[in-house]
Amino acid sequence: MDAICVGKTWDVLLVEEKGEMLGALPYLWVRKGFLKMILQPIFSQNNGVHFFYPEGLDEAGKEAFERRVCEDILAQLKALKVDWFLQHFDPTFRQCALFEEAGYQVSERVTYIIPDISDPKELFKRFTASKQRHIRKAERNGLQVGWDMDVSSFYDFHSETLRLRGRTNFNSRLLEETVCRRAIERGQGRIISVHDVEGNLHSALFFVWDAHAAYYLIPAIHSTFKSSGASTLMVWRALQFLQGKTKAFDFEGSMDPQIANSYKQFATEKRIYRQVEKTDSVICRMYKRLKNLS
Repeated sequence: MDAICVGKTWDVLLVEEKGEMLGALPYLWVRKGFLKMILQPIFSQNNGVHFFYPEGLDEAGKEAFERRVCEDILAQLKALKVDWFLQHFDPTFRQCALFEEAGYQVSERVTYIIPDISDPKELFKRFTASKQRHIRKAERNGLQVGWDMDVSSFYDFHSETLRLRGRTNFNSRLLEETVCRRAIERGQGRIISVHDVEGNLHSALFFVWDAHAAYYLIPAIHSTFKSSGASTLMVWRALQFLQGKTKAFDFEGSMDPQIANSYKQFATEKRIYRQVEKTDSVICRMYKRLKNLS
């Protein structure tokens, strides 16, 4: 949270009993004038409630425990009088109905995951023929993979690729570089880049991982070279690099059908997670409505 909320304020709601930690809800705290907001931090797919189960609980006991923790969390949120709450909850979270009863809106979001990356040869066979051709084309044309791109150069390249598509990088340099640098320093993040024999940079990717999964966190693809196969080669080499380091690969989802279609071609499975939201401020509701109309 220190990295993904750099320059901002984060806090955590705690549920404790007799000195024992039962649950926690970390959150990004945003103040705009007199408005108070709890929002989903960028570069974090899910926040939500974390449970610290007592030993010996069966599934029914765990579910009852979760409900008790969430009731306490909801009471604390009510006391905060937040104008806008927006967080993404883990796919395993099963107390959505409790939040709905409290007036929160729960909707589905999608991510695409390769659940098992342990066998590269078998994985490559499961890619679509199109993705396999992209990789072979990139290799045949002499595209080279690099691992030494510094975080400042990565930020500049990422910003430039967005500019070429008529978009703006809304991540501050401080935020993006801090997230990249800290993950790399912890040995849980890398930047991979792909360039041609003339030195043209085609694509780059910052990805992170833990013991459970790796995450396709910040891709940057140069529009001039989007058909070179570099972006597919980049994913393939990242998957090979991750052998023995983690179990799965998460493309971090997309609600854009075209991007989602590309992810599906990497032998992925669709996973649903939840967006939990409540807007108690008329001003916040008007702001959201204007954004949806733009």
